[in-house]
Amino acid sequence: SGMLMKAYWNKPDATRETIMPGGWLRTGDAAYQDAQGYVYLFDRFKDMIISGGENIYPAEVENALNAHPALLEVAVIGVPHERWGETPKAIVVLRPGQRLSEAELIGFARERLARYKCPTSVEFADTLPRNASGKLLKQELRRLYKRETSVATLDTGSSMVRLARRIAGGDAPADLCFALGARRRRSAAPRARLRADGAGTVGDVQPKWRPGRRAVAGWDAGA
Repeated sequence: SGMLMKAYWNKPDATRETIMPGGWLRTGDAAYQDAQGYVYLFDRFKDMIISGGENIYPAEVENALNAHPALLEVAVIGVPHERWGETPKAIVVLRPGQRLSEAELIGFARERLARYKCPTSVEFADTLPRNASGKLLKQELRRLYKRETSVATLDTGSSMVRLARRIAGGDAPADLCFALGARRRRSAAPRARLRADGAGTVGDVQPKWRPGRRAVAGWDAGA
């Protein structure tokens, strides 16, 4: 239509991926059509998480988590994982006066979703990053937590790895123990640097948004 944009400013590759010959625009929406011909939009392909070869749509996970009465807001993103490639991570905002642990929320999800769709980690935040029109900025969340995960390295001398080695049988290498499911707390160093760089602002995120406190559940040998 005449309302369609001509291009992304100074982004020719993104323009070619989005605007097709003939003027059609790929919206990036994930949809399906039922037997009666009705089309249903249910998520965005850019937000899709691929974990161990399985497609996970964050909107489905978010809808399940939003049923918890303690939650005010939730966003689910994919974060790097050594074994599965990606796993879901939930960033949540609690209602005033509510308390909730990471383990409790993951357990709540496992009662409603297939295990591979459930978050393997939870971050508690004061607010979620949004633009001026109120749109949730998942790309900023992915940028923050991808960097945080990449900074965290496996400490082969940690108590969790030593425990995992005992479970795996004596002299099992650290990478095998990690593959078997020993999940350790990620480093808090990236968050400290973010706060030192201006009250936790990230890119063009509204300054009032700051990474919240982390719910620490130690490690889960079955994750």
